[in-house]
Amino acid sequence: MFDIRIKATIKKIKDIVKHKSVLDIGSTGLASIGTMSKGLINLASEYIGIDVNVSKELQQGRVTLLKQNAETFKLNKKFDVIACFEVLEHLENPGLFLDRAYSHLKDKGYLLISVPNIEHIYYRFAEESPYHLSCFNEAVLSKRLTLKGFKISSIKRINFGMTLLVIARKYS
Repeated sequence: MFDIRIKATIKKIKDIVKHKSVLDIGSTGLASIGTMSKGLINLASEYIGIDVNVSKELQQGRVTLLKQNAETFKLNKKFDVIACFEVLEHLENPGLFLDRAYSHLKDKGYLLISVPNIEHIYYRFAEESPYHLSCFNEAVLSKRLTLKGFKISSIKRINFGMTLLVIARKYS
C-alpha cells in the first residue's frame, strides 16, 4: 500500500521537483519508509533531508542528511522545493514549521505538504492516533498556509481521498 501511494505522489510532483534543490522535512519518518526520500533524491539536483530521527549525519555528493527539528531548523540556504510528507500532523506547533519553511524557500519556490484528510470517512471510525497532534482538512490547510504568506496552487485528494497533497508557492 505504501509503495502505491508513494509512486502516485511522486508522479504528481515529478515536474516540480525535477532538477531542483530540495529540502525534505521528516525524511526518515515511518510513513515514508525511506521510499519517498529515494524518489525525491532521484529527481532532485540537490537533496537535503532533515529529521529528528537521523542516526548519523551524512553528506555524499548531492545528498545530505541532518539531524534537526522541523519547527526550529536553520540552514544557511534557500531551496527551490521544500517537501513535508506526513509530518505536519505530528508537530506541536505547525505554524513554527511554516515560518521556517517560508524563510528557507526561494521566491516562487514550492512547498509540498501531505497530511491525513480528517474529513475522510476512515477517520470517523479509526482509533485516534496518539502521535497525531493536529488534524487537517482542505479549509484549515488553506487558511494556515495563506496566513503564513503562501499561495495555494492546488490541494489534491490522494490515497483514495485519505490524504491531502498541497502544492503551495512563496511569493514575496
